[in-house]
Amino acid sequence: MTTPASVPTISAKRVRLSHFLYDHVISKTYDVPQRLMLRLKKAGVNELGLKPGDQVIAFCCGTGQEFPFIQERIGPKGEILGIDWSDGMLQQARRRIAERGWTNIQLVKSDVTALPENVVEMAAYDAGICTLGLSTISEPEKAFQVLKNAVRGGGRIVIGDVCSFSGLKSILNPLNTVTNLAGGNTSRSLAHSRVFAEALPSDLLEGKLEWHLSLGCYYIASGRRPMPAE
Repeated sequence: MTTPASVPTISAKRVRLSHFLYDHVISKTYDVPQRLMLRLKKAGVNELGLKPGDQVIAFCCGTGQEFPFIQERIGPKGEILGIDWSDGMLQQARRRIAERGWTNIQLVKSDVTALPENVVEMAAYDAGICTLGLSTISEPEKAFQVLKNAVRGGGRIVIGDVCSFSGLKSILNPLNTVTNLAGGNTSRSLAHSRVFAEALPSDLLEGKLEWHLSLGCYYIASGRRPMPAE
């Protein structure tokens, strides 16, 4: 992936602040404002083309808002591994899992840019997804590479996230930045997210990029992991 990733897009100080806010503040009310984004999360899951029994890895899974959509498709014989760095968000995800009686979901607290091998086996999952997560971490390219490595050759990968507007609509970027500040974004991270999104299709087989502009600037990138070279 050829995006300008040499300099982290979010400062270490900002990351620490985001960790605190997600653990102690945002996680407690996250699902309320994010209801507006559910249709976009569902649209992302639809792009995975899941079938019963599939194993799915979900990066930046948060409170598990995507889990119901995934479960509808993989059924009880499928499995989900959800990964997030926020204790507060994972606590809400555990509550959701307990309320639904799901027994096929494992949650792990970890940094998605550097997952230990004992947490995620390479090429072990049928599909991988991350929505509303990579734009708020300092090095999204690293996280995407880790996600791609976790998916089997030919498996589908979906990334959905916010980013900045371009062209004539860029006049909306100041408002777009303010809207996304609470989620941990900055004008710089949103601009980088745009570049990152535009590069994603070239890094996947049958790569596709869709824009959804009714709730700000949101993209869904999808495709298949290339088969590893023999």
